[in-house]
Amino acid sequence: MEANNEIRELQLAQRDEERKILAQVSSQIGEHAIELKYGVENLAALDLAFAKAKYADELKASATDPL
Repeated sequence: MEANNEIRELQLAQRDEERKILAQVSSQIGEHAIELKYGVENLAALDLAFAKAKYADELKASATDPL
């Protein structure tokens, strides 16, 4: 019975430590939310540009002449 109690205590201690670490990491990420949002938005724009280029390539499309 004591071994089971010890295992349970260790599991609870591990859970508490995981929660503590996750809270710290979340806090650190939160401090950089603006920069992360900017990066994600720019990556989305690049992803869209590459997707359009790939689609145009698959269609064997060509750019139109500007007026």
